Amino acid sequence: MRQPARPHQALRPALFLSLAPFLAGGCGEPADEAGQVAGEEASVDEAELLQRAREIHESVLTIDTHDDIPYNFATPEVDPLNADRQVNLEKMRAGGLDVGFFIVYVGQTARTPENYEAAKQGAITKFEAIHRMADEMYPDLIGLAHTADDAERIHAEGRLVAAIGIENGYVIGTDLSLLERYHELGARYITLAHNGNNDIADSAQPNFAFGDTPEENGGISSDFDGGGGIEGWSDASETLNVTVELVRRGYSEEEIRQLWGGNTLRIWRAAEEVAAEMQRAGE
Repeated sequence: MRQPARPHQALRPALFLSLAPFLAGGCGEPADEAGQVAGEEASVDEAELLQRAREIHESVLTIDTHDDIPYNFATPEVDPLNADRQVNLEKMRAGGLDVGFFIVYVGQTARTPENYEAAKQGAITKFEAIHRMADEMYPDLIGLAHTADDAERIHAEGRLVAAIGIENGYVIGTDLSLLERYHELGARYITLAHNGNNDIADSAQPNFAFGDTPEENGGISSDFDGGGGIEGWSDASETLNVTVELVRRGYSEEEIRQLWGGNTLRIWRAAEEVAAEMQRAGE
């Protein structure tokens, strides 16, 4: 039976989990026969859980839908390969994180024509940085996905996958034509608002009363390098621990597959289908 969710509990590192049965009995204390047997059984159960988690983790497409980047990303100052950040290519590979949505985010200021122009230029700077990483610096290690099929193809080639999301519609200003331009540059999702109203949406408290279950529509997002990170998933190299905890809480392999990437790909494809239908209707 699945354990109830504990939203504020930190994920426990896999290394700690593997040592826990031995630490629980204390160091250097003799154990009675019953205690020794129980400890051995717990150790076997823990080893089996970790092995199952590793197998699932390797078989699913893992997508982190929100990884922030600075303006000087993909430069000598912030090398995507090994920069001292929560997400870099080495940490993605080490943790089995297959896909990262690198985020175009520009902090919101007053809604003036001058500030909107500055926000647009800031957005372009980040788009160019993501393209520079994938197209110029490390094309053999990571590819930029424009479609859900791209993401699966690049992954099948053995490369990491980059995708692009926009955080905050503020970068559109009052010019809706920028939606098409940003899409051409690779953006595949946009959050309408962030920490204030803008000219396309008002900012409000979330509404959780839609009746959708996480297994059907949920995804996983770290907000790494933008304030995210918890014990056990402090950077991309610890991504396996998320799968370990999902297995521990009783999620099935198929549910984990959907949470890690299946739901995101399905919704991504649905958006592509709607766009194609709208284009056909306009012809």
